[in-house]
Amino acid sequence: MSPTFFFHQQHLCEILSLTSTAISFTANVWTSPNVIDFMGVTAHVMSSDLKLTSILIGLQPIEGPHSQAALAKRFMKVLGIYNLKSSIVCITTDNSSVNSQMAGEMQNQLPGFCADLQAIGCMAPTIHISAQDGLKALGETPEELSTPNANDSHGLMSLTNIINYPDGLHLSYNSIISQISQLATYLNQSPQLRKKFNTTIHLV
Repeated sequence: MSPTFFFHQQHLCEILSLTSTAISFTANVWTSPNVIDFMGVTAHVMSSDLKLTSILIGLQPIEGPHSQAALAKRFMKVLGIYNLKSSIVCITTDNSSVNSQMAGEMQNQLPGFCADLQAIGCMAPTIHISAQDGLKALGETPEELSTPNANDSHGLMSLTNIINYPDGLHLSYNSIISQISQLATYLNQSPQLRKKFNTTIHLV
């Protein structure tokens, strides 16, 4: 690892030691351009003037199967580096079963941490899965959906991204749920998240 990485890591240790002891975390597994899997851990802290700050504090390489034990080990390593094992408010991940099992594994190692209360599923994947189930119930498969265009000049939250025609013509449950599913997919794979991950990779 580069000296720049260790400099930033020490700086983050100093920042987090001065913040509130109540910290929320998000975790996700990403694949680098050279096809190496990493677990990214982000800390979300509230400053004294009530401003939310999000800081990427860990990017742990994952070798072998993504088991609950492997993911829990890497998450616990990040918490140990910054001495944050007693500062967890909640951990937000996607809704895969292995993440629920990871939380259970961490509960066994962290006194005071309750997986049922403090492990939360991310909203965007939840909406996407719900929309897919809705489409199946209406007779349309998720594979028939198109990916939303990130360069759409109308803007992500424009009415044209919710229905095909602003005047409501040809509006149906299918078209609404399809657009909800596409919007959730876009948010979950936002260019900002990919850019932050790829930038961090260069420091490792």
